[in-house]
Amino acid sequence: AIEINPRYAEAWINKGVSLYNLGKHQEAIACCDKAIEIEPRDANAWGGKGYALSKLGKHQEATACYDKAIEIEPRDANAWGNKGHSLATLGNHQEAIVCYDKVIEINPRDAKAWYSKGVELRNLGKYQEAIACFDRAIEIDPRYVDAWYMKGLALGPLGKYQEAIEAFENVIKFAPSHDRAQNAKEFIQVLNNIENKKSNS
Repeated sequence: AIEINPRYAEAWINKGVSLYNLGKHQEAIACCDKAIEIEPRDANAWGGKGYALSKLGKHQEATACYDKAIEIEPRDANAWGNKGHSLATLGNHQEAIVCYDKVIEINPRDAKAWYSKGVELRNLGKYQEAIACFDRAIEIDPRYVDAWYMKGLALGPLGKYQEAIEAFENVIKFAPSHDRAQNAKEFIQVLNNIENKKSNS
């Protein structure tokens, strides 16, 4: 398509997607830049460029691209979610939560957004709020292994060992080769046994 009409922005975006899928992120960015040159208000081109930049670890630049996409299309859930991921990677947990809230506002049944918000809340030490988010993600997708795992990790610091063990057991049920869940479960069981001994003494 590009050979026929080099001024066709969507063709450049499609070529960028193909290159991105081949792991050629730098070349994908160049294609998105071509699309933006032709159509500066193409939210997909800005979002695609941001995503490719994030894969190269350039999260600050990626965030700026997502901002452009959101400015053009304020209800672009992908751009909000990807911006949240880049901000989280940069350690801006509170700002990332704002982005995930926007995704949830657009689509309340986005399990990944609930999960991602929970991860950031846990990073801020807000374990109870994090658990509520993981529960929402699990309610939407009962086999969401990562949500069960992170729920278990959030329950531990609250001393809710039995519930944490149950969460890790669900991880193992859905993903039997999940070694980290197995190790975490064993560690929590030790803490639970110590706690029970204290209670009985």
